[in-house]
Amino acid sequence: MIMAMRPELIMLDEKREGDLLTVEAVLIRNNEEFRGTATGPADESGHLDIICRATLDAAKTASDRQLDVDFAGLAITDVQSKPIALALVRVDGGENVYVGTARVKSDGVTKAVSRAIMDAINRPLFG
Repeated sequence: MIMAMRPELIMLDEKREGDLLTVEAVLIRNNEEFRGTATGPADESGHLDIICRATLDAAKTASDRQLDVDFAGLAITDVQSKPIALALVRVDGGENVYVGTARVKSDGVTKAVSRAIMDAINRPLFG
C-alpha cells in the first residue's frame, strides 16, 4: 500500500482590488497542485485571516476526506522572545477544535500562519 504524502505549501499569491484582498494558496501533494482562495476586506486587521482561509480551502481540495472544516481563529504571540503563529480550526461543526503552531521564520508572518493552519489540519484531513 502506497501512503499519500501530506501536502506542502508552495505559494501564496495576494491580489488587491480596491477594498478587497484575494489570496490564493497553492499546495502540492503527490506531485499534484491544489489551489484554494479566500477574499475579504483589504485592511490589515483581516489580512492574516484571509491567508488562513485560503490555505484551509486549498487543504480541503487536497484531502481525500470529506470533513466539515472551518477556520476558527489566529494569534501571533511570543514564546521566549520567539514569534509563534497559533491557528485554530473547527472540524465537524465545532465538535472538535484543532490547534496548529508554526514559528515565524525569515520568510515572514504570512507563511507562518499558513504553516500553522497546515499543522492544525494535517492529522484530521490527511491522517
